[in-house]
Amino acid sequence: MFFLKEDKINPLEEVKIMFPKEKLVRLRSSGNSELFISDKKVIKYLTKDYFKPYLRNYNLLKRRTDIRLPELLGTRKSKILDYCMVIMRKDKGDLLEDVWEDFSIEKKELILKKMTLLLKKINSISLSPRNVSKSLVFFSKDLNWKEEVRGFCLSKLDEYKGKGFIKKSLYDFLFLVLNENIDYVQNNDYVLLHNDFHFRNLLIDKNFNLTLLFDFETFSVGDKYLDLVIAGSFLREKYQKMLFDFYGRSENFEEISKVYRLIMSINFFKKVNIREGKEVIRFIEKGFPFFNFGPKKEL
Repeated sequence: MFFLKEDKINPLEEVKIMFPKEKLVRLRSSGNSELFISDKKVIKYLTKDYFKPYLRNYNLLKRRTDIRLPELLGTRKSKILDYCMVIMRKDKGDLLEDVWEDFSIEKKELILKKMTLLLKKINSISLSPRNVSKSLVFFSKDLNWKEEVRGFCLSKLDEYKGKGFIKKSLYDFLFLVLNENIDYVQNNDYVLLHNDFHFRNLLIDKNFNLTLLFDFETFSVGDKYLDLVIAGSFLREKYQKMLFDFYGRSENFEEISKVYRLIMSINFFKKVNIREGKEVIRFIEKGFPFFNFGPKKEL
């Protein structure tokens, strides 16, 4: 949580002062943003580095797709921190995370089909990494995709081993996973990626319409299967398989998935305490259960 001692005001208190008629609650918080929601509004509280990408990606989806997005009402600068706020209208409906278990298997299958269509619309936007903003590039954009992935994984594994984030036995396993599967990662068709597509970022109404609500700042450019693997990693195995089948997968999708789950693991080593290497190994091999990053509903 951000807190200024001299002002004794944190972001939640500030947005409540700015919007006194709204019953706002903090939905989530990260190092670069905070999310507040009421019955009528969604307020994203962002560092300035993330503010412009957030609006740019929101507007890109608005121009290039028919995805349901919350209406943009305006922006404001924080008076207490070097932050900006994006204010949006909240459509009627519930967070999909909160109501998922209330649905029958048939309804869940329908929702997954709609999620797949939504994800495919995001991934339908082709972008060359050399011609987009640095903030949209997943890696360095200097090499082809396979070499980008290989270089990223090797450098991070060496760094984390050196810093003691991972033990040698786990390092050796992850190194082997990379070498055994990297040649299957050949896709050089760069598309728009959400990078955080799951139930917590979707609103569902009574007619099963989905609205893409949050985290437009996480978008990048890369292989569409990276987005699919990320989305599937938040689902139980049977629903994960449904999502993958609805989307359509390549002949070597299982091998590609191991590499992309390796990337996901690498991205979390600094943020969490991974207690057992077996958890990471199981995640890379099967994709579920997702190892524990803190309090989270099992989806």
